[in-house]
Amino acid sequence: GFEIADNQYPRPIDRVWITFNYFDGVNSGINRALQAPINGMQVYSEIFGIEKTFWDKQASIGFRIPVNTLTIGSPVPGFNGSSTSTGNFSSFFKYAFYADEKGNLLSGGIDMTFPTGPKSFAGFPSLLGINAFELQPFLGYIFMRDNYFVQGFTSVAVPMDRRLATMWYGDIAL
Repeated sequence: GFEIADNQYPRPIDRVWITFNYFDGVNSGINRALQAPINGMQVYSEIFGIEKTFWDKQASIGFRIPVNTLTIGSPVPGFNGSSTSTGNFSSFFKYAFYADEKGNLLSGGIDMTFPTGPKSFAGFPSLLGINAFELQPFLGYIFMRDNYFVQGFTSVAVPMDRRLATMWYGDIAL
């Protein structure tokens, strides 16, 4: 699933975006500790998104979909190689219920993540996973003061599969 703060802004806005993240040495510490026959894991993740405002730019609806690639180096056949797949599709609704002329804002909404991707990350054939529908209600805020601002989100991600943990997120930027 997505954390609502991933490439988000508390204010409803019109935008189209692409995000790219690269991670090298994923799980290297635990792989060494367990003496797993893995000599390298790399993750490439792109997220494609769109958000459109309505109700005089007081609300918006948006959609996100990731494309993930996982590369594993291992001498064990079937546990090495590379795999790419789209992840779970996400849709969100955002509403600014307070905004003032200084730029301060309080917003809220819900993100829904649908199990449209494979059960394993990037569709890697030798990994196991659980893919479930997830609801994530959230609150967003922007507090302005002179040339400074604080913005962030707080949310609770609730998977519809009891084998998965409910997560609370708190994100802040200055």
